[in-house]
Amino acid sequence: KIAKVSHLQIQEATRQAAQAQDRHNELVLLHRQQVVDLESRRRVASVSAWWVICRTATEDSPTDSWGILLSNQGPNAGMLYDVSVQAIANQMAKPELKFEHLPPGQYFVESAGTGWNFPEPVHLRNHYDPVMKSHKHHITQISFADPLGDRWRWEPHDGVQRDDKS
Repeated sequence: KIAKVSHLQIQEATRQAAQAQDRHNELVLLHRQQVVDLESRRRVASVSAWWVICRTATEDSPTDSWGILLSNQGPNAGMLYDVSVQAIANQMAKPELKFEHLPPGQYFVESAGTGWNFPEPVHLRNHYDPVMKSHKHHITQISFADPLGDRWRWEPHDGVQRDDKS
C-alpha cells in the first residue's frame, strides 16, 4: 500500500531536513572552533615567568644576579610573537621587557639597574633560585601572540586569557 503524500508535506519535510543539516553544520563548526581553542590554550599555558637569583657556578668569581626566568616550554610549546613582560622590582615598575620572537625554551634576563640585559638561554652550569616570598619582586603581566595570531595575556589573578583589547 502506498501512502499519499501531499506537496505541502514534501515541502515541510524538505524544510525540516535543511534545518537539521544547517544545525549539524553549525555544531561541526562549533566543535572545530573548540578544538582550535583547546589547542591554543594548551600552547599558551606553557608560558610563564618568575624572578630568580642566578648563582653562577664558577670558582674564580662566584656571582649572584637577579633577573627573570622566562619559560616557553612543554609538549605544546611553539614560537610566540610580540612578547611583553611587565615586572616589579624593589616595589617599582621595571621598563617593559619586549621580544619580537620567543622560541621554545627557558631564558634568563638579568635585571640591570633600571633596565634589562640581553636574554640568555638557561645554562646548566648556573643555578637559578626562584624568588617566591618577596613582596617587592613579581611579574604583573605577560602578553604575546600565538602562531595563529591570537593575542593572549597572563595576569596573576586572572591566569591566561584571550586578549580582546588588541
